[in-house]
Amino acid sequence: MQDESTSPTAPEPWTEEKTDAELIKLIGEDQTPWSVDEIATELPSAKRLTLLDSLGKLRSAGIVHRCDELWMITRAAHLTYDLTGAL
Repeated sequence: MQDESTSPTAPEPWTEEKTDAELIKLIGEDQTPWSVDEIATELPSAKRLTLLDSLGKLRSAGIVHRCDELWMITRAAHLTYDLTGAL
């Protein structure tokens, strides 16, 4: 008997590391400010609470910053992303 919580059609929940990486990739492509709603639309597999936790962690690390309700990658992180393709 298959466990109901592991349905074969249910997507795997994103790990914190995958959420962080996808956020950096999404926001790091340009210097466009992103709202949480826009990020959630672009990354529908991530739960909203996971996105908020990840944004807070990345903000504490100096990778993203917030202006009002919009999020952007920092200039230093953007330059690093441009030079290496990763942070």
